[in-house]
Amino acid sequence: APGFYKKKGFIFGPSRIVDSRHSRLYRVLQLDCERKVYPADPGLIRAFAAGPRANLGHAIETAVCNELERRKADLAYVKTAAGFEVDFHARFRSGEEELVQVCADPASPDTLAREVRALREAGATMPDACKRLLVMTREQANAIQVDGVVVEPAYAWMLGGGSG
Repeated sequence: APGFYKKKGFIFGPSRIVDSRHSRLYRVLQLDCERKVYPADPGLIRAFAAGPRANLGHAIETAVCNELERRKADLAYVKTAAGFEVDFHARFRSGEEELVQVCADPASPDTLAREVRALREAGATMPDACKRLLVMTREQANAIQVDGVVVEPAYAWMLGGGSG
């Protein structure tokens, strides 16, 4: 489907995408000419990044990627017609689908609006998919009320088991 990108062009191992240049260190979600790279261990992020604040969002996104893989989801990410990205489109063996957006700091109204806009736009083309926004803390989650979007702390989602 237009705007829906699956992983391709990489070697697959058990439950993990492997970029042949990085052995088993990275999973890669492939776009047509772009890709998102997730280290197998969020601790590796610090070795390749300059600033600590930017690392937090990528670390949470990596942990979510790891958890979705543990739940045996078929992973991709979505780029909408307007150019917005949803971090993960997960299809589970049960047939359930989720659009998962990770946001380390939704305090800025512009950031929150962008994250929700991406989920809603992608959700319009995948109406059966649960739209989920994962944030850092319970306080952040409680402060966000968005119709049609499940908002929860990433840690609670990981501990809750979820789909699969």
